[in-house]
Amino acid sequence: MKRILSILAVCLVAASCASTRNAVKTNPDIEAIKAAGWNWRKVGHSNVEATWASVKVFGSTQSISLVRFPIKKQELSVVDAGGPAAAATSSLAEAGEALAAINGSYFDMETLWPTTLIKDEGNVVCASTRPSELKRCNGLIRIDGSKVDILSLDTLSYGKEIARWREAMVAGPVLLEEGRVIKYASKGSNEVADSYVNPKYFKKFYSKRHPRTLAGYTRSGWVYFIVVDGRFPGQAEGMSIAELQTLSVALGLYESINLDGGGSSTLWVKTDGVLNHPYDNRTFDHAGERAVPNVLIVK
Repeated sequence: MKRILSILAVCLVAASCASTRNAVKTNPDIEAIKAAGWNWRKVGHSNVEATWASVKVFGSTQSISLVRFPIKKQELSVVDAGGPAAAATSSLAEAGEALAAINGSYFDMETLWPTTLIKDEGNVVCASTRPSELKRCNGLIRIDGSKVDILSLDTLSYGKEIARWREAMVAGPVLLEEGRVIKYASKGSNEVADSYVNPKYFKKFYSKRHPRTLAGYTRSGWVYFIVVDGRFPGQAEGMSIAELQTLSVALGLYESINLDGGGSSTLWVKTDGVLNHPYDNRTFDHAGERAVPNVLIVK
């Protein structure tokens, strides 16, 4: 009898594990993203590819624009243009002779200077991050030649973490790190999380849907620029941070980080111009760009 019970227990555990694996594989939102009509088109004669799709996911309509490229075959870099030099993502991209570009990290809307650390071509042009940004800026993306890395880092000083990297940009929150979803929760909740956020800000920024921008890469070395349009009911609802993490998983990213969103969210490609629908003009078209102080470009 004991042997029979033991065998039965093993079978139940195995069935439970199989059920869990199947549940992960059949997550309807992940499957919907994977099944979307991603009609990848090459940008010129390069290895850069771009696409856009309207997807029914998370019980909403989402407008998602993507660019991807192999880091070993293209040049990824930061372009800094703070203060009076700030301009639309498309303008900074064209000036930098880019194939594609995405808006960068957070900045002061009045002065147009960055509020997070920025390192461009070996020069630290903004040496620190404002303390007020730590509620969302807990990581950095760093770049050096054919290498890219995303690192969680809750600090105002970055020293050795960027010393040997040619370019870097502090942003956040980090979405995926080494394949793991970083869990965020409202401070005071009973949820198990990696980081707890002020309840008011959690509700306003983390759990509410907004236009979003993120950058990430796969284990095989493909870098992704991603913009999710938002604030257009019925056309583009936007995503919460948790939904953005699900999107990252569905696209097969190994690491990803949230960049500045809202009216700043813009994805531009040389062959098509602005690919998404920037919100700054409150119109669902491609004309609503905002001036920003930094971008990520690929050449």
